[in-house]
This record gives sequence, structure tokens and C-alpha cells, in this order.
Amino acid sequence: MKYVLVLLVVMFAIGLWQHNRRQVHRGDQARRAPPPPPPPSPSVATAPQEMVVCAHCGVHLPVGDAVNGTLRGVYYCGAEHRLRAEAGK
Repeated sequence: MKYVLVLLVVMFAIGLWQHNRRQVHRGDQARRAPPPPPPPSPSVATAPQEMVVCAHCGVHLPVGDAVNGTLRGVYYCGAEHRLRAEAGK
């Protein structure tokens, strides 16, 4: 009869231990950060742009960031380079 009592106590202790592990595991899942949002779908603003070269310094930059020169098809990286290049002519 002693062995049956010891076996019941051991089984109760194992059950209690497993119950506590499950509770901790559920708490960890609840505390996890939500998954990051999916990346935005490509739009016109993020679409690749044509690259142009600054006529003054030779830097490559997207056409949307370039400054147009007085001549057609001439681009500059900024207003200062446009003024310097056109003043030198």
C-alpha cells in the first residue's frame, strides 16, 4: 500500500509540474510581439526611376531628385551646381 501512495504522490507532482509549464508557455505566447506588417505593395512613389548624371560633377542620381538645366536633357544634382555650370558658359 505504501508503494501505491508514493506512486500517486509522484504522479500528482508530475501533473502539477506539467500544468505549470503549460501556463508559463501560454503566457509567453501572449507576451510575444505581433508579427511585423507586410511590406507595402509597390506603388508609383517606390517604383524605380531613371538615373541621370550631374553635368557639373558627374554624380548619378534619380531623375526625380535632379534639377533641370536650361538646355534640354541636362541635369544637375542641385541648384548650386546648375548656377556654377551655367555661369561658366
